[in-house]
Amino acid sequence: MEPVDLVGTRHAIRHAISSRLRTGSGPGLVDRGGEVLSIARLYAVFWGASSDFPVDAQGGIETLFKSLDKSAYLTQLNQYFRGAMVSAPYAGTLFDSSATPISEPSRTAVAAAAYRALDTAAQAPAKDALYLVFSSNFPEGMHGCAWHSWSVCHDIPIAVALVPNPQGDPGRCLLLGPHTGGGVSAATAILRSFAMHEIVEAMSDPFLYSGWADPYSEEGADKCESYFAFTRVGDGTFWLQSVWSNAEHRCVR
Repeated sequence: MEPVDLVGTRHAIRHAISSRLRTGSGPGLVDRGGEVLSIARLYAVFWGASSDFPVDAQGGIETLFKSLDKSAYLTQLNQYFRGAMVSAPYAGTLFDSSATPISEPSRTAVAAAAYRALDTAAQAPAKDALYLVFSSNFPEGMHGCAWHSWSVCHDIPIAVALVPNPQGDPGRCLLLGPHTGGGVSAATAILRSFAMHEIVEAMSDPFLYSGWADPYSEEGADKCESYFAFTRVGDGTFWLQSVWSNAEHRCVR
């Protein structure tokens, strides 16, 4: 059955930036027994006019995605994969030049952008892939800075995430980017950070609160969303959030 679009919106609300700082404590994540993605091939999908993205967005995202697999940052997630070893190799960059919506899209609309990009590239959807859809605008009515969900493409369930251009939200999401250092613009730094947030959660809880989440339905990156720092990943350094470790009962990076 086709998923209900409102689930993605409810999940986005939990990603809203508020004045409440998280302590990185509280209850740990609970294994609810649902499917996880210990292997997720990463696709960057750029949706909208290429001229509307930060000039360094594509290169900045690809650099992060190419650095991630087998990194110490990523292998912290092994504790959530029931004995499997985590892997997130970069699979490619896709493009959908169709107009992005003015208002926050449903998850089926975000997945449709991924479908169109796959069709353009003559590629089939894959269940072991994660499609990070970067929209060229920041849609009106966004309850948070990014979110992940899932949909069905050609009868195959796929994991998707929406990461909007923070340049369209200068008073909130863009403020979380560094203004010096890191070698990229603040907007691209934030695109990378929120993409990583969604990768962590889409791998450990791809079908929303059926994998790993705490008793309050916060996932592994939600619990650490106030903890940003320059973080070593593979051969690069990136402005990223910490992630929750059940093993250490704290935010780690």
